[in-house]
Amino acid sequence: MSDNIQTNTTGRLTPCLQHKIDKTRDQFFMILMYDSAARIQEMLDLRVCDMRLGNTPTAILKGKGSKIRSVPLMPETINDFQNYMKLFFMWNNTAQGIPCTVSQSLSTHH
Repeated sequence: MSDNIQTNTTGRLTPCLQHKIDKTRDQFFMILMYDSAARIQEMLDLRVCDMRLGNTPTAILKGKGSKIRSVPLMPETINDFQNYMKLFFMWNNTAQGIPCTVSQSLSTHH
């Protein structure tokens, strides 16, 4: 896929690209939930900056009672995260402060 955003004449993403982004997003969140054993509220609270991609990739999750935990992630999960980021935020160079949640879907951006 090229780095150009595919839009129609109204400036909205084409249905084909929108479907691909939604599918990639949904797949990433399901894999992340499985890999991290995160509760749904932890997933809803997750932000892009909570994903740490260093030597030992981790997700920083805020759990019940505001307890913070760092969960190591498998390389496959990181690959899916990077695919998600490439599609979902390809036009935004400041994605660090944007929530990384299913509830904040691309529908708010098109």
